[in-house]
Amino acid sequence: MDKFISRCIDLQHHESAVHLEALAIGGSASRGQMDRYSDLDLFALASSCDLHAFLRLGVRDIMSQLGEILMFRGPVLVDGYGYSFTVLFSPSFVCQLNINTRDTLIPTPMQVDDHVLWDHTGFYTSFLMANQDLSVDNHEVFMSAYTYFWLRSLATCKDIQRGHLWLAIRHLSDVRDQLLIANRLLRHSPPPGLDFRLPSKKFETDLGTELAGSLGDTLPRYDADSIIDSLLFCIDRFLQDTEIYASAAGIDFEKEHWTAQSIAHSLHTILVPMRTRHDDDDND
Repeated sequence: MDKFISRCIDLQHHESAVHLEALAIGGSASRGQMDRYSDLDLFALASSCDLHAFLRLGVRDIMSQLGEILMFRGPVLVDGYGYSFTVLFSPSFVCQLNINTRDTLIPTPMQVDDHVLWDHTGFYTSFLMANQDLSVDNHEVFMSAYTYFWLRSLATCKDIQRGHLWLAIRHLSDVRDQLLIANRLLRHSPPPGLDFRLPSKKFETDLGTELAGSLGDTLPRYDADSIIDSLLFCIDRFLQDTEIYASAAGIDFEKEHWTAQSIAHSLHTILVPMRTRHDDDDND
């Protein structure tokens, strides 16, 4: 890893990186939490150039200076990260390169631990320093998770009614993520890097295997009854956990809570008879 970081530092002198203004390390490496299974997260600031041409042609050339590329994916625009590339250098080593321009940089709490390797103009360093005091707004995280949970629950129910079980399982994974967020908030345990888009990351380490195991019923089989059971479990558990958290945090969400209870009642009314009907069909 040290050799790879040295090559990252040497990039500043390579002609292929002429359009890069700065390069930094983020994620678990910058927090001192990297292990042998971790990806390496790099964050680059691109200077004035034909950005789309650079993303299409220049990035692969830059990454090839760091080692032999076995697989290459990108760009994928990821909110808060920029244009993201995934590069496989060996079966056990993946590098995530995230590129922004000055115009696309968005300050996020996830950047607090970023470590600048080089910065030709000082702009990126100043940007990071100016945002050192950023913190996660738990109320905003809670309300976002609360809304998304119920929207995805409704979508999952419609998928089941249509017989689109793979799509139902996909939407149910979003439902489950919001339940994990609620449990992290309830126990004051944010995910690594304060990235609430990955609530499952190190969930067992942060919250314990007992709690993680208690949420095992959220994982369905490819079967309508199993998906219904998992969704109903998520709904009941989410109502319980969010009510406890909102009360403890002093969050006034009476209107949203009333709406959620109405949705929960409606989903139970729709799904429970479907579950019973499937049981009757099996008995026949």
